[in-house]
Amino acid sequence: MANLARKLGLDPEACLAQANAKFERRFAAVEAALAERGQAPADAGLEAMEAEWRAAKARGL
Repeated sequence: MANLARKLGLDPEACLAQANAKFERRFAAVEAALAERGQAPADAGLEAMEAEWRAAKARGL
C-alpha cells in the first residue's frame, strides 16, 4: 500500500494518520451513541454497533 500511495503521489504516513483519525472519530461517535442508551460496546450487539457506525458515517464523521 505504501508503494501504491507513493506512485499516486501521496504521503503514505499522512494517509495512514488520516485513516486512523477518521476511525477514531467514528468509533468515538459509536461509543457516545451507545452510552446515551446505557450500553457499552462490549455489551452491544454487532447490529447495533453497525447501525451507529453507519449513522456516524452519514453525519460525515
